[in-house]
Amino acid sequence: MNPKTAQNLDPRLKETYEKVMGTTVSPLQSSPLETSSQASQKIVAVKKIGASPVLIAVSAVLFLLVYALVWIILFGLKLPFLP
Repeated sequence: MNPKTAQNLDPRLKETYEKVMGTTVSPLQSSPLETSSQASQKIVAVKKIGASPVLIAVSAVLFLLVYALVWIILFGLKLPFLP
């Protein structure tokens, strides 16, 4: 695909093209201020979606403990700290 004609693409196709090629295609009509504000909005949206790494780690440890206790009880193992 010729990068000079990439400005005439559908917005979704243009976004995919930019991801694959690693470049940004600047639209002819928009000003640089609009482009920078749109980029900052995308960055803010990405930050809001993610979960805290500490929360993920705590939930993973909790899951593993509960999982281990279920199997210990299921197999009837005797552990000194369990009743």
